[in-house]
Amino acid sequence: MSRDCRSHLRCSNCNGRHHVSICSETSRPINRVPKAPVDSGLTTHDRAGNPPAPQTAPPSGNSTSNFTSDTASLYRGSLKTPVLLQTAKAQVFRPDHPQGTRNVRLIFDSGSQRSYITDKLKEALSLRPRQAESIINTFGSSKGERQLCDVVSIGLYTKNESMIELSLLSVPSICEPLSCQPVIHASKTFQYLSRLDLADHCSEEDCLEIDILIGCDHYWKLVTGQTLREADGPVAVNTKLGWVLSGPVHGLLCTATPVNLVTTHTLLVDVYTVDDNLQELDRTLKKFWDLESLGVKQNEPSVYQDFQKDITFRDGRYEVSLPWKQSHPTLPDHYELALKRLGGLLKRLRHTPSVLCQYDAVIKDQLSRGIIEPVDELKAPSHQVHYLPHHAVIRSDKETTKLRVVYDASARTDGPALNDCLYTGPKFGQKIMDIIVRFRSHKVALVADIEKAFLMVSVCPKDRDALRFLWVDSVNERTPKVLTFRFSRVVFGVSSSPFLLNATIRHHLEKYNDVHPEFIQRFLRSVYVDDVSFGADCDDDAYELYLRSKQILSEALTSESSSPIRPHYLPPHPEALKDPWIFPEPF
Repeated sequence: MSRDCRSHLRCSNCNGRHHVSICSETSRPINRVPKAPVDSGLTTHDRAGNPPAPQTAPPSGNSTSNFTSDTASLYRGSLKTPVLLQTAKAQVFRPDHPQGTRNVRLIFDSGSQRSYITDKLKEALSLRPRQAESIINTFGSSKGERQLCDVVSIGLYTKNESMIELSLLSVPSICEPLSCQPVIHASKTFQYLSRLDLADHCSEEDCLEIDILIGCDHYWKLVTGQTLREADGPVAVNTKLGWVLSGPVHGLLCTATPVNLVTTHTLLVDVYTVDDNLQELDRTLKKFWDLESLGVKQNEPSVYQDFQKDITFRDGRYEVSLPWKQSHPTLPDHYELALKRLGGLLKRLRHTPSVLCQYDAVIKDQLSRGIIEPVDELKAPSHQVHYLPHHAVIRSDKETTKLRVVYDASARTDGPALNDCLYTGPKFGQKIMDIIVRFRSHKVALVADIEKAFLMVSVCPKDRDALRFLWVDSVNERTPKVLTFRFSRVVFGVSSSPFLLNATIRHHLEKYNDVHPEFIQRFLRSVYVDDVSFGADCDDDAYELYLRSKQILSEALTSESSSPIRPHYLPPHPEALKDPWIFPEPF
């Protein structure tokens, strides 16, 4: 019957004149190439330089391949035919030190959106990170974890000795060393390549370490677009570093590796369009559901656990880390925003010179007390760099601090604010209504606050560059020099600061839980951020509460004054009147 069939199609399994579904021959396995990631840091290749085919291909003969990961696929064609990748040699240097050049090998990859440099080369050139950028990285899978990479700048010399500056992401490794790249053989074999000034000279025996990957962000800064090609030969692409070769080299067998497994090294970057309206809607909905779930959901319990692991006592005060979100969006440095806001602030304050002098005095006082510190521009930042805008808040009704410098950690332009990248932390079950009700039940009231409480807690050095701000050297000059400072203490205005302060107080008080358990629990139930509201049934008990609070807190939160606890009102106890911090008039 098959002889009378008019179809010209044949079985793809045995080439017989029947449908593949009724073929009696043993079916051969078909391996499919996995879906490619969104953005690859390096196009897929095997150790011989062979790229995977864009479609499936069955193996020849009876050979089978056992694939154990998504990175394995088959190359359609001869497994020993070498395929050239676009590699080049170049001289690079640190932009502020052009004499210190270093010879490196780079690879051009138009399939990557970003350009990369290895950590090894970054350290060798002593490159200082300008900022950190968060990317999604994956190795042979569509899933990945967010990774924070330093952004560095390097200079690169071209063939005509002109300089090009590149901005690169620093990663531990770009790819495995390349092998079987017979550039020299190809230039001798094909006549149209023999007179070209090649950017790389290597043979099939060489093992090529890749130091830099040039992606599409810098690809056309170096590639001119001129190409040369002939049948059965690789394509020559002209660049400002010389000609680079790409494609299979037919007529040459590579014996470096006979296997057909593909090793893939990819860096996957999420690419999406951000709609400001959608972002604002997302924040509004998140705030709504947070309010709806008060008292129901657990509020970031792991943040406090991490806090307890990281907190230390150093140089007479507690030192804490900022509670960064594990997968926070890329935080811009906001330097331009901070500089613009500084110019507007100075313009406004110059209309009231007395306020401007007070503002300057506050910053100088904080500098002298070690609350802030100047930034060493020659030293590489240890972590995230971010600048906080600031402004003045004037309260003429205040008895103590009439002018307060407030830092805006919610400021944003084209990216998230610092507060968007930090956990606010748990509230420890403190409800202000409960504190007020308990406070009103006492016959004798005691109200106090912890003096400059936020500034009593140190921030660890690795997080201080995220708390930078700008000020000037002289407020009396029309064009003063802009100076950069950073906080070494917890900043009032950052969303995580109330949590850090409360957690530090709780951590310190719990050390005394075995000695004064009743007092510790009573104090913890009466403190709200830096305010304490409690009382007693008689004057003596109230005064005892004051002395014990003062004694215990003075061992944790050091201050220039004799005590960090500052009562607003105590009953006229004879001993209490001798304390200069007690105000005998009721509030």
